[in-house]
Amino acid sequence: MIHASHLFDGVDKRQARRALLLGREVAVAEHGQYIVLMNSDEFERINDPVDERLTTAVLSTRLTDDEHGGLFGFRFDLPGGA
Repeated sequence: MIHASHLFDGVDKRQARRALLLGREVAVAEHGQYIVLMNSDEFERINDPVDERLTTAVLSTRLTDDEHGGLFGFRFDLPGGA
């Protein structure tokens, strides 16, 4: 299941926190994944005080933006090198 952070716009931090915990619980029970696209500052606001169940569920973000980058291992070069 995938959610964008817009799902949590205007939602009280306690409700958002509980929704994230519920998503985690369901994902664990179903042997699936619960993916939420959220800015780290918003996550910190929701995860205050810190709950290890949420903290340990977060994967570190690894972004590269250089001449060797690509998307999912594929290069998308524009014609003419532009």
